[in-house]
Amino acid sequence: MVDVKKLLRRIAPEEVELGDTATIAGEGSIEQFGDRERLVITVQFNDAERELVLNQPSLRRICRAWGHDTKAWLGRKLKAIEKRETMIEARRVIYWIWTPVLEESKFPNVVECPKCGVDNPVDNVLCWRCKAQLRV
Repeated sequence: MVDVKKLLRRIAPEEVELGDTATIAGEGSIEQFGDRERLVITVQFNDAERELVLNQPSLRRICRAWGHDTKAWLGRKLKAIEKRETMIEARRVIYWIWTPVLEESKFPNVVECPKCGVDNPVDNVLCWRCKAQLRV
């Protein structure tokens, strides 16, 4: 028997909108996906405990900000900043890039883009990624 309830707890790409946040609630586990491994973590998302599969671009961002020990990630927030699609084994796959929400006090020289959520140097007038105006 296969317990599909676990898969239904996963956050599907179509449930996510740009700027959505999720709070990390569990240390996660490594899961085999074809010839790759991926990290699945428990998060609070839309007032429910759900599972989030983290892709390599998201993992790199999180590890740069908070290190490689997932215990240090507990209680911290992630923000959906970019929707991407690719082909995997002749299937179109849609996924989101998640980035850490950084505490302002630790990064006083950074301003977050209101459109895509990426961090920019405080002197920038336009976002380096999406070219949105950072201040009026």
